[in-house]
Amino acid sequence: MNRIRNTMSILFVVVILMSGMVSYATTITPLEAANYAGKTVTVEGKILRVGQSKKGTTFFLNFSATRGGFTAVIFDKAAQQIKAAGTDILSLENKTAQVTGKVVNDPQYGLQIVINASSQLKVVASSGNDKKKESKTGKVKASETMPEIKVTDIAKYADQIVIAEGKVAKIGTSTKSGIYFLNFDLGNKKEFTVVIFKKVADQFKESKIDIKSFEGKNVQVTGQVINSPQYGLEIILDIPDHLKLAK
Repeated sequence: MNRIRNTMSILFVVVILMSGMVSYATTITPLEAANYAGKTVTVEGKILRVGQSKKGTTFFLNFSATRGGFTAVIFDKAAQQIKAAGTDILSLENKTAQVTGKVVNDPQYGLQIVINASSQLKVVASSGNDKKKESKTGKVKASETMPEIKVTDIAKYADQIVIAEGKVAKIGTSTKSGIYFLNFDLGNKKEFTVVIFKKVADQFKESKIDIKSFEGKNVQVTGQVINSPQYGLEIILDIPDHLKLAK
């Protein structure tokens, strides 16, 4: 009987220690994530961009302005939990958050943590001002910022997430697929295009915004710059809020 009690006590202590390991995971910056691949940590930083899949079931919290930088991935089940807890995932853009989980260095998608439960995500504060964060080593690292650029310089920022400003030269549409193409003239017969797929285009319509009304206007567009061998320089718009008239 005493042996059973002793065994149960040991198991209880082990469980407490294990839960403590999760509760007190090392806190790091997004820039340090590469040093912790395969380990469970808490990454704290500013969410520069919130993206979602075409079906709208998967969300991507980008903490880095460069391709392959740290991203938190939220699949449908966890997304539903987070929404049920009263958090609008799309509203997390430009907020400081903590993400706890195992860091995976995916050869295709880069550094990421997959969020399987709402408890892995904690909003710390709104990031009205960029702050410097002190790393474990005591060295101060400046937080990453999203470059604000002119459309004419877009080619220099391939694979990066930017805020690009420029004049929409013309707008084309695909009547069959419901896709819109906002074309910007870069000179020398080169173009940059903002692609708006039907799902996002429908959101504009629901808000009673005519996408064609942006033609000839100076706008700001936020997104990841893609330099496609087939289609050239483009940004695929994730949400309507990422396209607005320039001030």
